[in-house]
Amino acid sequence: MKNKMEFHDYPKNPEVIKLKINELLEESATSDIKKSISLLGMIGVYQRSLMMLDEAEKTLRKVLDVISENQLSIAFYAQNKIRIAHVYQWQKKFEMSNLIFEEIIDLCLKNEEASQYLHFAYQHHGKNLFDQERYQEAFELFERALKIRIQSNVPLDQLQSTYDAIEVVKRYL
Repeated sequence: MKNKMEFHDYPKNPEVIKLKINELLEESATSDIKKSISLLGMIGVYQRSLMMLDEAEKTLRKVLDVISENQLSIAFYAQNKIRIAHVYQWQKKFEMSNLIFEEIIDLCLKNEEASQYLHFAYQHHGKNLFDQERYQEAFELFERALKIRIQSNVPLDQLQSTYDAIEVVKRYL
């Protein structure tokens, strides 16, 4: 049986990711605010994957602040709220991660522009609940993510990720 850590996406080559972070930092110093925010969001994802959780939290908080200050797209907001909730999950700050995932799911259900992230919100909140040993709830969210992903014809790797998550969580039910 696989262990729970299989839901975490650790890089195979951390040194390459560290170099990529430095490249993205340089590139993010642009006057194009949307490009800068997009790059900083990716930096936050890479920092999380390297277990630089405090740095990832700071980076993603900055991203969310700039999105709010500049009244940027609600889709940007939803994407980066999922990312920061993921950081809180890895920090085991489940009260915060749960609140944020629930907020994003609600936003995605109510807002057309944010709705493109609903399957991600379900999938990642399912992983979050799995880490809390709330297996039945995790299973239900993976099922919701799968339904949307099938209907939306998402890339195969996203679909496979959901199938894998369902198979793993079934072992704990």
